[in-house]
Amino acid sequence: MPTETAFLNCPNPSCQKVNSENRQDCHSCGTRLVKRYLWATSPDLRPLGHALDFLEAGQRMGDRYLYKGNHIFLDLKPGVPPHIPSEISSSLQTYLKLFPYRLHVPQPYELLTLKQTLPPVLLLEGAPINPSLLEQAPLNPALMPTLKDQWAKASPMRQLHWLWQIAHLWQPLKVLGVANSLLDHHFLRVEGPVVRIRELRADPSSSVELSQLGQMWLLLAKQANPLINRFLQHLAQGLTEGHIFAMARAIAELDRALHYCRQSQTTHFSLCTASDKGPSRSHNEDACYPLQTSPGQSISSFQGSDPLCAIVCDGIGGHAGGEVASQQAIESILASLNWEKLSAAKSPPDRVDQITDLLDQLIRHANTVISDRNDQEHRHERQRMGTTLVMAVVPPPVEQAHELYIAHVGDSRIYWITQHGCHQVTLDDDLASREVRLGYTLYRGALQHRAAGALVQALGMSESNLLHPSVGRLILDEDGIVLLCSDGLSDGDRVEHHWQSKLLPILEGKLDLATATAELVELANTLNGHDNVTIGLIHYQVKPQNATLKPLTRLFNPVIPGDLPAKESAQNSMKTQLVTVGAPEGQKDLKSSPDSVPQTVSISRLLVGIVSLMTILLVLGGATLYLFEPSWRRSPTLQNSPAIPVQLSPSPSPINP
Repeated sequence: MPTETAFLNCPNPSCQKVNSENRQDCHSCGTRLVKRYLWATSPDLRPLGHALDFLEAGQRMGDRYLYKGNHIFLDLKPGVPPHIPSEISSSLQTYLKLFPYRLHVPQPYELLTLKQTLPPVLLLEGAPINPSLLEQAPLNPALMPTLKDQWAKASPMRQLHWLWQIAHLWQPLKVLGVANSLLDHHFLRVEGPVVRIRELRADPSSSVELSQLGQMWLLLAKQANPLINRFLQHLAQGLTEGHIFAMARAIAELDRALHYCRQSQTTHFSLCTASDKGPSRSHNEDACYPLQTSPGQSISSFQGSDPLCAIVCDGIGGHAGGEVASQQAIESILASLNWEKLSAAKSPPDRVDQITDLLDQLIRHANTVISDRNDQEHRHERQRMGTTLVMAVVPPPVEQAHELYIAHVGDSRIYWITQHGCHQVTLDDDLASREVRLGYTLYRGALQHRAAGALVQALGMSESNLLHPSVGRLILDEDGIVLLCSDGLSDGDRVEHHWQSKLLPILEGKLDLATATAELVELANTLNGHDNVTIGLIHYQVKPQNATLKPLTRLFNPVIPGDLPAKESAQNSMKTQLVTVGAPEGQKDLKSSPDSVPQTVSISRLLVGIVSLMTILLVLGGATLYLFEPSWRRSPTLQNSPAIPVQLSPSPSPINP
């Protein structure tokens, strides 16, 4: 049933006028209205039960929230910070420690008391709620469709991409005891290419195992595209039967399958950059690559063997400081970027590892160059020059690319825009984000701190062994946009508020890239205007390719029953990032063809027997040495438990840009 139109306050602190929910901009000041739809769940990672049964759609809770029905609330005062609990429970901390995964996992917004006789409910922001984009009232937001409902109609690339994301989420959720969230079809929602989790659910007392995920995937495999259904059945059976015991191995298989299926598509890239000093600054400390060949902006098209590389830097340290650092960072990276070496790696795990390591090394080297110059010029503390950095890379040949690599340090941002939504896919290296991922406070509360925006790391501020660059990948299976920008644009959530009018028309064929870039600069200078603004805008178009591919009938690395478990740590299995977080990479020696039927069964059994016999002999020999040679006895040592793939190591002192 449609609900009555709500009325919400303008988020502009100097306005606060009441507006109808169906408006896009404030009728008084023209500020973009924020429609923050929130999902209600239990704060203890358990089912909510019947706590909302007494509410009717359209009912207000106090003067702030309106119940829209189906567990969804609307914040009527989005410009006012929500109440932040003084004590953060362990359940809330579970959400907070997954903050780097917010593309997929919602975040706590407020604990809402419905009745004094009832426990509070937890309101989550960033939940997979699909509000109507239409101007007409009334608006009836609803949950995005489940992965299960969309599965059969998805392309092979999309099906593999969804499972690839779930596989990368397995380890961090399992470490925190909420892997059960990935086993419920009602929790797994999709927003086009992106998998999004409705809420977190605590694991039962008995541990959740990969075999349970395999059982779920086996059901999906039976309805998968014929190109990959037999491959997915083998993968799911390997998980179910325990032959695939490390998620890194499953991800290696998915990466190889994605690499194989990418032959069914071609990708065309266009890139436009622009940089402007803004109305309030006398000089521009930002820098970008490609360099501007004409005043204001540069546009490039990439085909064949041309590589794609886009960089945006926001300098820190004033004139002759920030300008120098941002330019030096770009010059250092370009001088060391070896495209020929990148192109030489053909195997997906080898290639991914190589590119990831190279980007990390390039950023660390740029940091060393700037830091050494600071030392040579005797710059200390706030006198040191530095820069933020965001970077997007597509190694050649780009027309065959199905993935885009991103890297960042600092608070410049990368956004991913598709027909379905706009998401920040980098995590700001500032105090607010660090407080949240350490589980200390909710994000909206962290933003209220005076030093919330102070940087905890930037290039040039400390030694490279103290730097923690973030490197990740985006899988490209439909048209989209990747936006790199300095905080001259991103401050005030301008991208989140205006992507539908400024970026979506590019995907609809209504706006060219150069015009969109110029409009974003104008938007930043008009609505922000306090800083330089620099933009790198990448538009990629995915087209079907007339290629007849043989169905994948086997795993790329056939599973041998009785394989000895490989030691897997969270650190090794999270080498690159799933957009903003770590992503397991596969083993490097998987070279079997998927279409060849393995002829090694008898040999495999013989090898298993030999290995088993050797293991028994080693155990007996070790026991003998232990009993008769005291010098072999060691005190027991604790093994490191798997770490959450979030950089929690001490960061440098906050830097105020």
